Amino acid sequence: MNLEVSAQDGTNQVRVVFTCYDWAKRGVEEVYYRNGDQYELIEMRNLSRTKPYVYSGPKRFQLFKKVVSLEPGVSEEVQYQVCGETVIQQNGGRVLVVISPEPDNSSVFDYRIYTLEDSLDEFPRNSFRLVSFANETLYFQIEDKKPQKIEPGQRLTIKPDLDKAGFVSVVFRDAAGDLLYSKKWYSEPEVRDLVFLRNYDGRRGKGRLGVRIITEVVKDLRTPLAE
Repeated sequence: MNLEVSAQDGTNQVRVVFTCYDWAKRGVEEVYYRNGDQYELIEMRNLSRTKPYVYSGPKRFQLFKKVVSLEPGVSEEVQYQVCGETVIQQNGGRVLVVISPEPDNSSVFDYRIYTLEDSLDEFPRNSFRLVSFANETLYFQIEDKKPQKIEPGQRLTIKPDLDKAGFVSVVFRDAAGDLLYSKKWYSEPEVRDLVFLRNYDGRRGKGRLGVRIITEVVKDLRTPLAE
């Protein structure tokens, strides 16, 4: 089975390769996805992506939890209940599935799911992909380049002007020009970094920017997937 999958025929069907990331850092318990008539366990990892999986099915992608009936005098019965769902818009290629515990107690699901297009065309080696979960406009500057505006929900891919591994200076400011974040990020030719952004109130009500970086070594996305 090859990791480069072609699009599935049918308006309501998709075929993609996906990896998962646990947003809450060990907040995702044992979850499954449906692979044909079987339910396959997704082996979650702390602070990194899972191995790749191939999904072929409806656009509505669902996660399941295993429920075992232990009623006295009744033989053990295993059922799989939906614990999260989303819609995969693309057909073919790679998808990153971000899983987070559902904060809304009134929700019928245990998890909230976000999906991101994950191909090398959209997110190449030696680049930073910024994904803003902030609720305000941000301005991002790398080295001495012109600052770029990032609106809430926007995704922006930045490729540093480096021929080899090295550090680059990055700065985030709010719309008023106030400094929110300033650091040096490390860039490597065979690595791509996914950067999640969210804002929150710090001490004394001062706005702060939370930054989470997921680093992935990308040598060959066409490596065959083990059966």
